[in-house]
Amino acid sequence: MTELSWNIFTNLPGADSENFQKLWRKIIWSHYSRYGSFRALSNQPGVEFHLRLDETCELGKPGRWYGWQCRWYDLQRGRSFGKTRKGQIERAITKTKNHLPQLTDWVLCTRYPLTRSDQEWFYSLNSKMQLHLWSEEDLEDHLEGPGLMCCHTYFGELILTPETLEELHERSISPIRDRWQPETHQELEPEQIIRRNLGEITSWPELPLLTEQLDSGASKLTASLSEIPPDLRRELKRLIQVSRNISGSLKRIKKSLENGDFDILRQEFESFGLPRGNWNTLLCRLRGLGHHCVLSATNLLADIYCASTVCRDLKHVLEPQFIALIAEAGCGKTQLAAQLTASTRARPAGVLLFGKSLQAGKTMDDLVGRITIQGERVKNFEALLAAVDAAGERSQQRLPIVIDGLNEAEDPRDWKDALASLNIALKKYPYVLLVCTLRPAFAAEALPPSGFRQLIMKGF
Repeated sequence: MTELSWNIFTNLPGADSENFQKLWRKIIWSHYSRYGSFRALSNQPGVEFHLRLDETCELGKPGRWYGWQCRWYDLQRGRSFGKTRKGQIERAITKTKNHLPQLTDWVLCTRYPLTRSDQEWFYSLNSKMQLHLWSEEDLEDHLEGPGLMCCHTYFGELILTPETLEELHERSISPIRDRWQPETHQELEPEQIIRRNLGEITSWPELPLLTEQLDSGASKLTASLSEIPPDLRRELKRLIQVSRNISGSLKRIKKSLENGDFDILRQEFESFGLPRGNWNTLLCRLRGLGHHCVLSATNLLADIYCASTVCRDLKHVLEPQFIALIAEAGCGKTQLAAQLTASTRARPAGVLLFGKSLQAGKTMDDLVGRITIQGERVKNFEALLAAVDAAGERSQQRLPIVIDGLNEAEDPRDWKDALASLNIALKKYPYVLLVCTLRPAFAAEALPPSGFRQLIMKGF
């Protein structure tokens, strides 16, 4: 059992309450997501995330449906909740009943165990769901096995702060400082694509623009409904509702991007869809009437299809977590690598590594062994992934790990199998984007056969 240091946890970047929720969500996902359907939606009423079991595990048999509510109360051990907090918990249980009526188990996660009187109050609440109380002892139990990395990244030696990342970046660019000139840097198309893959909200200006156009178009059509025959009015109302639903989805997607919540973002894509309808017939009939609203309906429908395309593109670029940037010598690969991993106003620095540091016969674990966090050397590459992933989640940004110049390794062929294995591990760390650069002549022997996106960069 792992002994927790809450002093370390409370000094992490970000709000304690949000970090507490993120920690529990990561732990539950690590331990149990493979046994069922795990969901965590923004503004989820009642619970912050939930899991419906499809296979038997420690939580129970298929059909059990768990929901978790995480409450970080800044109370000393042994202090009672109080009336206000009890009211919040009761309302959360009521909301869960209304929005997830099939939930079978409701779990309240707190920092310290509840007092005896608070436990008696909690278990006496009227609910068809089975109520559970989890606290630090349960957290310690789950910080083993699949949750072990969470122990290191929230309580231990793999905590990366923005200051630590900045220091690591300064060290990594020191050999290339003379070549990296950020003040003259020109952002080419491959970098723009990579920044879209990072989920930088400024790289997606279409989202607020389309939301505004959909809302405006729906309002214009609504104002014309009274002038339309009843049969066409029903179809127009449906078109208006579709546009408002899509506008709502775009707002949630934009918010998830701004919050850097990529788990929730993926689930938003799953629920996003363009309802089918005979829209061309509707437009033809409106034209036949000669009604002016046909222009508004046509524009609204075009915006709906455009929104669908943007969401498809966004889902497409966020899915790969491994990008291979291929360019000849002198095209600016190292300049881009330094620029891409530099901190911005929106996010901390990424991690910059160099392919030339990989000696023949060595592994990627040896490559990261030179990195120290809090005076401790990183033991393996997955530990680095976990540390960067946790730092990205706390900063609400996806962070890049860039390996510049795969072709400069003593034997570039050593990369192929290592990168293939690493690509599988990346799926557990959604807040990491791996970017590798190399020359075209070495792509076939250094890159795995699949599992990455390839970008070609040309010089000026």
